[in-house]
Amino acid sequence: MKFLLTALLTVLLLPFAAKAQTAPNPVHWQFSVRKMDGDMYRFEAKATLDKGFHVWAQDPGGDGSLIPTSFTAEQLQNGGWVGDWKEQEQPKAARMEGIDGAVRWHEKAVTFYRDFKGKKGDKVKGAVQYQSCNDKMCFAPAIENFIVLAN
Repeated sequence: MKFLLTALLTVLLLPFAAKAQTAPNPVHWQFSVRKMDGDMYRFEAKATLDKGFHVWAQDPGGDGSLIPTSFTAEQLQNGGWVGDWKEQEQPKAARMEGIDGAVRWHEKAVTFYRDFKGKKGDKVKGAVQYQSCNDKMCFAPAIENFIVLAN
């Protein structure tokens, strides 16, 4: 009887234990494509961060130990990428204890973007890899996949 009660409690409480071990994600992504002039479009990835958190810039500086925010994207169906990924907002920069050299990061919100030539209905598919940190710790690097249609 004791074994049966223990087994029943284990089965009932297991979902709660699994949920408790899921790390929170302080970065919330929104992906969009907007029409520019002619056959030009702009893919935008906006990261909104919970209070007290930051993500590293595309060029985080420092001693090479920081994980930059980076994007991968599949080849486009009816066109191609124009230029490199850019950050709409300037990153903050400062020296941090324990890291050689100045480091660069974004707080609150940042929009990354890249222009492309294409057609209405083109699918933009890829992923962003990033690391979020606060003043006490950094989470393991995360990957967020995206698929957006050009309208």
